Amino acid sequence: MKQVGPVPLLITRCGHCNKELARSAPRCVRCHTLYCDATCQHAHWADGHKKKCKKIARGGGAEQFYADKKAKEAADEAFATC
Repeated sequence: MKQVGPVPLLITRCGHCNKELARSAPRCVRCHTLYCDATCQHAHWADGHKKKCKKIARGGGAEQFYADKKAKEAADEAFATC
């Protein structure tokens, strides 16, 4: 099926400062975490992204990794309320 228009972003905020992102936001080459600018990207790397980057990349990239994480949290919460 041919896709019409731009693909919607699941991650809409900077991985470091949580600002709203532009469509052309810079990203981590390995895991595709998005940032508002290169300064935030470098700061996030120094603040611990370096340790998590490979795990995020192995999990399918930033959007898939965090979507899976949210789904697991929702399932755990639903299980706890049952």
